Amino acid sequence: MKNFKYGVFIGCLLMSSCNKSEKTNSSENNLTKKEMSAENAIFTKKEKSEVPAAPKSGETYLVKYKSTGAKGNEIWMTGLVTFPENYEQNKAGTHIISWAHGTTGISRNAAPSLFQKGGANEDALLMVAGYLDNWVQKGFIVVQPDYEGLGSEDSKGTYLNRQSLSNAVNDLVKTVKSQHQTSGKWINIGWSQGGYAAISAADNAAEGLVGTISIAPGDSEIVMPELKAKGLKPEDILRMIEGDNLGFIPILLGGAINANDAVKADDFLSEKGKEMIQSADKMGLTELRKSYSQLSGKDMLKENPNTKQLQDYMDSQRLELMEPKGDVLVILGTEDVTVTGDTVRRLAENWKKRGLSVDFKEIKSANHRQSVPQSFDVQWDFVQKVLK
Repeated sequence: MKNFKYGVFIGCLLMSSCNKSEKTNSSENNLTKKEMSAENAIFTKKEKSEVPAAPKSGETYLVKYKSTGAKGNEIWMTGLVTFPENYEQNKAGTHIISWAHGTTGISRNAAPSLFQKGGANEDALLMVAGYLDNWVQKGFIVVQPDYEGLGSEDSKGTYLNRQSLSNAVNDLVKTVKSQHQTSGKWINIGWSQGGYAAISAADNAAEGLVGTISIAPGDSEIVMPELKAKGLKPEDILRMIEGDNLGFIPILLGGAINANDAVKADDFLSEKGKEMIQSADKMGLTELRKSYSQLSGKDMLKENPNTKQLQDYMDSQRLELMEPKGDVLVILGTEDVTVTGDTVRRLAENWKKRGLSVDFKEIKSANHRQSVPQSFDVQWDFVQKVLK
């Protein structure tokens, strides 16, 4: 299955209101220090050459902050925060853009904050850095969570877990607002896996959220409803995956195993499959694609696999179970073959029927990756509207 779509169908395969200024709890609120510490956060200033995944403009810090993982345990997470050039002159008028990244992997080294030029996921991360620079130049603080297990050794990486991703986004925003004066308002944007993360964050948002933009969101559902009705199980879908798309599968399955103790590798994985899951704990997406492109999903599965716990867990994380608060814009390129357009469109329509404030926009001639930069004008119009 060369052009397997994860539509809203396996997340990246499968695979991306307050008018008053908000005061900080920190007595030290300027950006002159190399490192700023608080009880639940550490801000370390970085040179541009150290963090190529960050916007070129402004001043960037690596942030280590307290959050809650998929299993409800307190953990450290990491991320990047970039302050615009004029921040010191306009603290109380500065808004936050939160960016949730697309699939990079579930290993510690897959964190955008640790990326170095020539490393895994380079094309996507450098594209995004250029896109985010537009927001910094417009005067926004840009924050980028790495996600659970990425950038930190506190826990293993999870994938498309709504609680973990929501916390990664919201807690980084809260951390920045607690240590630095801002307007109090923030915009919640994400792409692909990050589009899912943005919706998850909006389902239980930190104070001050004024709008959410979900670009080409992936989803956790392995077997779509119409295929379930025909009796298909996860193993039937997984066996069909091959080529570059197979690189997503160790991330998807490894993330589920790491997030939920009921999902056990011995229930459905072959020895080769277990090896690939172990590789996902060390490699990024592009490295997994190169290493296993000659295999197929059949090689990962044991004979007579039991995928019930896997399916139950992944189904419990579906986007349709969420209710994103505030204004939401869902964006999809017309040439996107990574996610299923009809499924994304139907999801947005169903949210609207449930009374949620959701709009859907298509970007002509844009594929999955192009949908990020080519939709910037649409995003900017939305942001200006929700900030009024």
